[in-house]
Amino acid sequence: MQTRKTDNKNTNLVMITRHFKDDISLPTYTTYYAKLYEKGRKNPRLKKIGISTEQVSLAVMRERCRLYIEEHGRFGRSSHTLDQAFYEIYLGELKKKSAKTIDDIKRNYEKDIKPHFGKMLMSDIDSPMILSWFNKLTERTEGGANHCLSILKAMFTLCMALGVCKHNPCLPIKKNPDKERTRSFTQGELIAFRAALQEAKSRSIYAWSFIMLMFLTGARKGELARATWGDIKGESIVLTDHKTKHKTGKDRYIYLNDLAKAVINNLPVGQDHETILKIKDPRTVWETMMRKANIKDFRMHDLRHNFASAGVNSGLDIIRTAALTGHMSLNSMKRYQRPNIERKLKDTKIIENQLTN
Repeated sequence: MQTRKTDNKNTNLVMITRHFKDDISLPTYTTYYAKLYEKGRKNPRLKKIGISTEQVSLAVMRERCRLYIEEHGRFGRSSHTLDQAFYEIYLGELKKKSAKTIDDIKRNYEKDIKPHFGKMLMSDIDSPMILSWFNKLTERTEGGANHCLSILKAMFTLCMALGVCKHNPCLPIKKNPDKERTRSFTQGELIAFRAALQEAKSRSIYAWSFIMLMFLTGARKGELARATWGDIKGESIVLTDHKTKHKTGKDRYIYLNDLAKAVINNLPVGQDHETILKIKDPRTVWETMMRKANIKDFRMHDLRHNFASAGVNSGLDIIRTAALTGHMSLNSMKRYQRPNIERKLKDTKIIENQLTN
């Protein structure tokens, strides 16, 4: 006959009391075990760490258990699920980031991380699980998989620092290599895009205006979605809360050319706190446009690439172009320095004139 008890101060310490030789006429003794959580096992193994005949205190056994798990175990059993870590701890550490960044992180967590790991204890999540999830997500979106892995890695790093968990299963996982994307319209695609855009105007004035402003200003989709009537200052939209605010500390200026101003002036004017475009994402109209124009592999964000490429190919240097697009790093602008065919032909003519005159 035996009795089993878990210590109330160290739940990883288990005490099993028996009679010597299982004879109830003999005295009892207690064996102390550490709960050891191992990869691939849902339930812990019990590892013997001591016996009452040693005549040491319970406090000593608690410390022995802690040290044993720290050295041999899977870092003990975390009391936090990943959901608890995200909502109760990690989100609180994001206060310095912009509202847009926080929204993006929350959306990515709830879409691609929470369904897989949200209800699991952090100590039960291991590297093979992360790798399997990451590979499946990569099949759908390489960049999105990298972003989600970064979120998960940052969560574990923070929780380790706070003592909530003692391992980071994301560390062995390597991100997908970054692929520079510089997709912009060919001359034929540009003609087809303009025709599809004109047709889309009759479907939704706000979706049409949204896409037109992305095309004409190089602004990010999220920037235009949050822009309010009160943000319009002269010939610019000035955003105080934007993607790079926590890094630059500066407002983001979206400069409006004549056509962009005409698009905005065509919309019903709202109150200062109301958004200019009323909608957050014109995706349905965009996808219809791309299908009708028969343009392949062109994302809405590529309008930003197209704007930057047009600037560089028209003769603007990358510093002036970056000032319009709001790019922080000039290194990220260097991809747009590759001239298109039309620019190369013009440059050839310039050199020809220099050589012959």
